Amino acid sequence: MKLSKRLEAIASFVSSDGAIIDVGCNHAHIPIYFASKEPERTIIASDCKLESLNNAFKDAKKYKVMEKIQFIVTDGLNGIKIHPEDTIIIAGLGTRTIKKILTPEVLNQGNHFILQSNNYLYELRLYMMQNQFLLKNESVVWEGNKVYVVMNWVKVNKPVSYSSFELQYGPCILHDKNREYMMEQYNILVQQLNNVKGSNHPEVERMYLEEMEKIKKLEWF
Repeated sequence: MKLSKRLEAIASFVSSDGAIIDVGCNHAHIPIYFASKEPERTIIASDCKLESLNNAFKDAKKYKVMEKIQFIVTDGLNGIKIHPEDTIIIAGLGTRTIKKILTPEVLNQGNHFILQSNNYLYELRLYMMQNQFLLKNESVVWEGNKVYVVMNWVKVNKPVSYSSFELQYGPCILHDKNREYMMEQYNILVQQLNNVKGSNHPEVERMYLEEMEKIKKLEWF
């Protein structure tokens, strides 16, 4: 199965050991991909609605891996046994939903989470940092007119500290000096600034200007 760029980025972070658990799997392309490559591996595809798995069933049958994937209808990770060596993938959902799935119990059990949220990346990074997870890698993926950030989190069981700037834009993204991504973020700030100009909210305008200045101070920007 040919994966999209976003799914390729997710697949690149999957560890070589343990089960692969794809939460909210939709078409289950990641489970199908790995079931084709590693048929002896435990692979779980879960979604909260049976109807959502219909296309996954069809594709799994097409690629002759239906029996190699455990399809589970459940809310989040409810009822799924997590082992420390497993890779848990949650992609294509919003941060608030992801946080509901990643309860303290789940985070205590799992050591490796690959997350791709559609919004509030600062909030997601902060939540994982507070639960003593280290952001090992981040991959910025451009597909059409959309940009996705895929995060690879590993448990370290000791305090992790990222600055507010790192939480906002990604410590790995900043370390890798991803100018294209930061230019995109800068342009978003410009647009937001233009939207509030003249709206009698000088404190909001000042906030956007200060954030833009922080980005401009990056020596590689």
